[in-house]
Amino acid sequence: KTLVDAELFLPESWADDRERCREAGIPDGMAYRPKWRIALRQLVNAVLAGFEMDWMTFDEGYGSKPGFLDGLDVLGLSYAGEVPCSFSCFTRQPREGEGGHRADDLARHSRVFHQPDWQEVALRRT
Repeated sequence: KTLVDAELFLPESWADDRERCREAGIPDGMAYRPKWRIALRQLVNAVLAGFEMDWMTFDEGYGSKPGFLDGLDVLGLSYAGEVPCSFSCFTRQPREGEGGHRADDLARHSRVFHQPDWQEVALRRT
């Protein structure tokens, strides 16, 4: 585990109050960006700099953002993340026009989660 990058998160309420920002020494050019976008940019920078990440985890705050999940997939990163129970999910590639199912319903009722062919995975670095 290591800290690879750090960046200031500026809440929307602060970004909309430039006087408050100036009093706190926050540059005028600093704007609000969602945390998941900051994190994804940091991951892109780390991958481009040659960092190897075997896997990563995250909480529902990031798992509830489809753009973040898509970005991880584009980067080819392995992850185990929390998603909201109401998140629309699939246990297989969906057919055209098919809707997803709530994550909590799938976890409760799908054979995929109750009769899986479990396999052990060894991580090189933890």
